[in-house]
Amino acid sequence: MPEFLAEHMRVDRKLDLEKINNGNGNVLPIPATFVLGKDGLVTWRYVNVDYRTRSEPDEIIEALKNLS
Repeated sequence: MPEFLAEHMRVDRKLDLEKINNGNGNVLPIPATFVLGKDGLVTWRYVNVDYRTRSEPDEIIEALKNLS
């Protein structure tokens, strides 16, 4: 993670990423959402390196409706 982002998390957001990440303060997790079929295979996924952006509930519901 770039230093400017680490400083933003530390100063502006008051987050101790080193403590949160068990000693690795240079890592910011990437949230992801997966929908699996009955066979265990991924049928839909959403991944975005911007940790502030998440999948929309309507997209997840649509993916669940499309399961056969």
